[in-house]
Amino acid sequence: MIHVSTSPTDDGLVCTFHVNRPNVPLLDYHFRRTVIGLTFPDPAVHDRGTGYGIAVVVGERCFFPVDSRRPPERIYVVLDEADGVLAASLFQSLVVLKDRYRAAIIYCPSSPPSLVEELKRQQGLTHYLERNPAMCRQLWPTFVSLKLTAGIQEVKTDDGTMHRDIEVLLNTTSKDRVTGDVIRMGGMDFKPVPRLVLPDDLPTQKTRTGIRQASPEICRALWYALSGLENSRGWMPGRTNLDHVMDTSRGPTGY
Repeated sequence: MIHVSTSPTDDGLVCTFHVNRPNVPLLDYHFRRTVIGLTFPDPAVHDRGTGYGIAVVVGERCFFPVDSRRPPERIYVVLDEADGVLAASLFQSLVVLKDRYRAAIIYCPSSPPSLVEELKRQQGLTHYLERNPAMCRQLWPTFVSLKLTAGIQEVKTDDGTMHRDIEVLLNTTSKDRVTGDVIRMGGMDFKPVPRLVLPDDLPTQKTRTGIRQASPEICRALWYALSGLENSRGWMPGRTNLDHVMDTSRGPTGY
């Protein structure tokens, strides 16, 4: 799939993709929010096959039970990625990912402090000194709006639980919080949907490979995004009628 656009909605975002399938030209994914998990590059050790940094985009989908007082089931979809050996080039890629998916927060480690501060000072990412939109489009071709900036949230690394947390989400089937009904994606076989989804047809090959190989850099970036989403809430009590509502009487829902 090829990303076409990301647009705000009353209850979050909709990402539109071009699908290379007959009679299915476009596919919409509805998300409550999108965030980015980031690990910083370390060129000093790159000659040993490690030390590169990576940014992983994750979208949060919320499926509410009919009883609006209950919390939703949250499903995380890995949407995109960018990597690099140099911080400057990776930070420029972050600007593109932030604009492309309207990511509100970038979760990163607190070390090294120099790179954290450089990230916070990155124009086009966390703020705009240039206030002329026309000039911003020349400086940042993916520019969307002066209001679209990302906050930086530092996360304490926990390598002891990182791999376990990712595996739990990959192997946990999404369910209605009230009835226990399994959430299933559309299609002929209606497969159950895990809480962490990595679609094969999105540009996330490095992330998928990194999980299989237990790559520290990649798993940390993904874990930063996932833990940031898991430990915060992207909805308000008393949903609107635009939220995703589980209604198993009408058949399985898509993820």
